[in-house]
Amino acid sequence: MRTKPSAGLDAGHPLDPLSEAEVTLASEILRQEKRLGPHARFTHVQLEEPAKSEVLGWKPAAGLPRRAAITLFDSKTGATHVATVDLDL
Repeated sequence: MRTKPSAGLDAGHPLDPLSEAEVTLASEILRQEKRLGPHARFTHVQLEEPAKSEVLGWKPAAGLPRRAAITLFDSKTGATHVATVDLDL
């Protein structure tokens, strides 16, 4: 069962990079939701930046949704895929 380790709580600002816990959570969500097999390789897991208008209107107590942009490679087929994972589910 997946637990939600402090997604977004480590971020002091909406443009702060993903924490180690958020990277792990994003990878787990994608593996489970898309039933990725043993040939899936994550090449990039990084912050999917919020819209500029959201960042400009951000207040420290309000928070913003955190999303991860993930690029993965299937070493069996050679296919590359791009996904966005919502960390605030």
